[in-house]
Amino acid sequence: MKKIFAALLALVASVAFGATLSPITLLNPSGSTAGQAIVSNGTSSAPAWGAVSSIAGGAVINGVAGSYRTLGFATSGSLRWIVGENADTESGGNAGSNFYLQSATDAGAPSTVEMQFQRNSSVLLIGLTSRVTLGDLQYANIQDAGAGSFAGGVPAFMQYSNDTSSSGIFIYKSRSATKGVSAVVQNGDDIGEVDFEPDGGSGPVKAAFINSVVDSATISTTSVPARLVFWTMPVGGAFPLERARITNSGRILVNTTTDDGTDYLQVNGSVLTAGLTTSNGLSVTGGSINGVPGRLLNVQVFSSSGTYTPTSGATSIIVRVQAPGGGSGGAASTTASQVAVSGGGNGGSYAEVRYTSVSTQTVTIGAVGAAGAAGANAGGTGGTTSFGSLVSCPGGNGGGGGAAVSAAGVSGSAPTPNLACTISGGTTIDAVTGGRGQGGYALTGTTGFLGAGGNSAMGVGYVSAGGAQTGYGLGSGAGAQINGISAGNVAGAAGAAGEIIVYEYQ
Repeated sequence: MKKIFAALLALVASVAFGATLSPITLLNPSGSTAGQAIVSNGTSSAPAWGAVSSIAGGAVINGVAGSYRTLGFATSGSLRWIVGENADTESGGNAGSNFYLQSATDAGAPSTVEMQFQRNSSVLLIGLTSRVTLGDLQYANIQDAGAGSFAGGVPAFMQYSNDTSSSGIFIYKSRSATKGVSAVVQNGDDIGEVDFEPDGGSGPVKAAFINSVVDSATISTTSVPARLVFWTMPVGGAFPLERARITNSGRILVNTTTDDGTDYLQVNGSVLTAGLTTSNGLSVTGGSINGVPGRLLNVQVFSSSGTYTPTSGATSIIVRVQAPGGGSGGAASTTASQVAVSGGGNGGSYAEVRYTSVSTQTVTIGAVGAAGAAGANAGGTGGTTSFGSLVSCPGGNGGGGGAAVSAAGVSGSAPTPNLACTISGGTTIDAVTGGRGQGGYALTGTTGFLGAGGNSAMGVGYVSAGGAQTGYGLGSGAGAQINGISAGNVAGAAGAAGEIIVYEYQ
């Protein structure tokens, strides 16, 4: 009886042992019935899963505590890739963990270069085992580290398409505190920046950066004006300084943050261009170059009285004051044995002065010397012409009237010489009295010599040939008048006009 009972026990044990080693029912990877168990009652080969389109429901792979090799990928028996977590020791039923993606070495060991998603922070690490928290790096949600020349840490954005599209980096700024909800930005908001931070010995130092800033309060749903700003760290500095900016209007400012609102290139400091060094700024407007000391900035011409107002940016001026010329005398009536010849007028006096400070000035342009009235009457004197109280120049004196004479000799006297200009301050470049007009002479009782008008610094007196006439240019004296035999009274001619010219320099 004992032998029969022992045989039965052996038979039961054999069947049970075979059932545990030889599975005959395997889980269907496409989905299994809830509560389905794996049983074995015979030998079986390893399952071959292929072309699995989906697994209904969720799948949990429970790794061994203390191991990050939760799921591995192998070919020909060699480990290639590992997906897992770092098996941090946590308490509670829902312990968090970092997620790792690693490649394997040829020996099958995990590579030290990995990709890691850190728990509860949305931080992605590439080539790092822990987050770098030095300086501004602590704020980076993506940290990519490499070593050597272009061995890593150099992202590349590529676009392959037979069209005009391109790859790029997009930096977005919103005033909204809720992701996905729009809220308009405000003038002065920092849209984004690109930093360059070398290690100064104890971590990264913000040495240079480029940022974009909202550049106007005029904002719409389709237009947000912005400027681009460039910053660099000076020697011994604590923070980068703004070096240049491009405004929303396209103006470029170098070493200044003050926009004059006009020039498209504004420089604070010296500029070297093609061997020419300029100082205290360089700006360009419509092709001209501003900011060059001594540069001719503007010219103001006054042919009538008015007010001089300095042009913006002018620091020095050269003033040219030309007084008007004197008139020639008239000639008396004659008999059959007489001749009458008047004198020509003087040219107006002239001065040219430089001033290194500028201010508003009253401009007075004197009247021209009037023509001598018909008969033996002298010509008029030109009016005084002045630039404020700085420069005052007298006009040319008028020529004498021509008396009727019957013998050779003086008929009309030459005018008296002019007075010189009065100059206050400044540097006198030139100052001359007007040229003197010539007197009228009878050569015989019936012929005469007509005197010329006096020259000026800016004109030439008229040389009479058959009668009086105003001179050429500015400030010149009128030519003399002549009356032949048996002629009535005739008038002389007026002098040439005066003028003031102001050259303005930067």
